[in-house]
Amino acid sequence: MEHLAAKYFGRLLPAATVFSNAHYTGHSLTGEVDAIVIYDDHLIIVETKGGAYAPQPPATDFAAHIDSVKELGSRATNQAARFKKYLQTAPSVPIYDSNNKKTRSKLADIELSSFRHVSVCAVTLDPFTELAARLHHLTGFGITLDDPGVWLMSVDDLHVYAAVFDNPLIFLHYVEQRTQAAQSTILDLDDELDHLGMYFGHSQYSQWVEDEYNARPFECAMFGGYRARIEHIFAEHLKDPDSTRGLDQEMPKSLSEVLEFLGRSSLQGRARVASYLLDGSGGLAT
Repeated sequence: MEHLAAKYFGRLLPAATVFSNAHYTGHSLTGEVDAIVIYDDHLIIVETKGGAYAPQPPATDFAAHIDSVKELGSRATNQAARFKKYLQTAPSVPIYDSNNKKTRSKLADIELSSFRHVSVCAVTLDPFTELAARLHHLTGFGITLDDPGVWLMSVDDLHVYAAVFDNPLIFLHYVEQRTQAAQSTILDLDDELDHLGMYFGHSQYSQWVEDEYNARPFECAMFGGYRARIEHIFAEHLKDPDSTRGLDQEMPKSLSEVLEFLGRSSLQGRARVASYLLDGSGGLAT
């Protein structure tokens, strides 16, 4: 399970620095995370869960579904969020390759101030689409989250991302927008790919929802169908493997060339520049 997540993140972020099975201890915080992915000014904390989701229908045993969300969802995200808290305990913190004090060796020292964006991500083997995408709206069922911006998805969703994004900086911009969407009290989606579809439709999609619906007399804005264009493109590729149709951002050619250059470069700060440009580029289109 861990190797699949590492494989897809490696495809999404070529030449990223990845620390697998990173252990840490200090300031009353001790633990382990499956992977730490570093790319430019982004740090992604990844925890994976390979357990099986509840097989019973929710109509007959809804409690089992909530227990599965707690086990595969909130516990995984909270384990990753604990490492984020560890990063905040000192200007520079060490990570190790083992929790055995006699044999462990230091992998690196990490400075939180070096990163513009830190993401907490949990990847599950079993998809539990509707509940996973709505994790932040399940607090009434006893779901607790240690970080408001945690991102929960299945390995299948991660596979789709690896197939859709061909520029690491556009993917990182999506990560920024997805983390922001996770903290929205208004936006409510029932599928991870609806988040992706909304991003390709509106770029800063959670801000678009806030601007459009914040003054409306209800708490959440439900959206559906945004994943349809993604499903349609994958269906086309199944029928015609040689199909070149994909998801592309609608932008001036000069801007596309700049992003392509930045995506191929190793310039420090390139993700910040790309994010600034993409924030002003409007929506995305097929």
